[in-house]
Amino acid sequence: MKLKLLFFLTVLWCARAFAAPDEMDALLEKVHAPARFVNYIPNFSASEEEFTFKGQDHPEVEKFWTIKDGTRYVAVLHEGMCQLDMITFDPTKTVEKPPFKDYYGWGSLLGTRITTALWWDAMGPDGDTRKIEFSGNGKTLTLTVTETWTKSRNAESKYVMKLRCDPVQGYVWDTTTSLQTDRVPVTQNGKPINPEVFNWQVGVTGWTQRNNQRWPASWTHGRTVFLRNDGKLVGFYMNPDAIDRSKFKHTPVKNGGYVAKLPDKDGWGVALVHVEKRGLECNNNTCNMWADSHNMIRLPEKPDAEGIYRATAKWCFCAVPPEAVKEILATVEMDTLGHDASTKQQTNIALLP
Repeated sequence: MKLKLLFFLTVLWCARAFAAPDEMDALLEKVHAPARFVNYIPNFSASEEEFTFKGQDHPEVEKFWTIKDGTRYVAVLHEGMCQLDMITFDPTKTVEKPPFKDYYGWGSLLGTRITTALWWDAMGPDGDTRKIEFSGNGKTLTLTVTETWTKSRNAESKYVMKLRCDPVQGYVWDTTTSLQTDRVPVTQNGKPINPEVFNWQVGVTGWTQRNNQRWPASWTHGRTVFLRNDGKLVGFYMNPDAIDRSKFKHTPVKNGGYVAKLPDKDGWGVALVHVEKRGLECNNNTCNMWADSHNMIRLPEKPDAEGIYRATAKWCFCAVPPEAVKEILATVEMDTLGHDASTKQQTNIALLP
């Protein structure tokens, strides 16, 4: 029996390494993160549901795509905003109903949020058409979002996001994004605007009344860490001062590297892994208000023979097990600017009463 289990785990590790040869996989193998979910078989499904919110003057009904594992909720997707709220990455912590507040907006996070459409000309999806489709066999679920532009340019972007249960990390989104366009928007100074492929944030990165969250008492992830393109781990504590002035705020991410939000103490983190850039540069910028991560991609400087600019990349949106978190924190260079998790009071941002 022990030999069979050992063989099974070895096959799983080989499959993971072959499917996604990135720095996160190498880290998990190095720290021997256990296969906590090795015997778990998911049963994913997606459907549209309506939820009623309090509203300012009267109740308001909002429609969402909901993702379930069996009868319990894993995530919700707001179609108009094209933002996916992962309620949990842990198959043992799914919920009977989404933990909505009295309203739904940018600050009312349910867990960890990630966008599922390009931010290019504006902060939010702005294509002329958008199509959302789900497919799968229960063990996996694939979300495909296709967006087109016909007025400002002839362009199309596509997100193919496959949800599965990893034996080590729990729920994982393996994602391929692609973009093709005949025209690249530019700034007033004529510089190309890099499309923002993903914007994502953990559930408690706010510290002002804008999102009705107490700071810092509501934090769960106090650090942002990057595996930089020179192979070095760098990061900063998520307080307003460090996020505003940190030398690591604008960070090029290594091919196969990652951006991670990590806890101050023991526990699980969350990461967006830049699995494959295919020769394109991927950068991360961090917002000094929300601490959300803007993951950008740089288009080719010149179009191809057909006059089209093309960019394709692979990503993995996933949890970071405690064993890997400890290893990262033991080796990362933190830019504290005099602040750390124990000195959050050293800020000029007023705390909520």
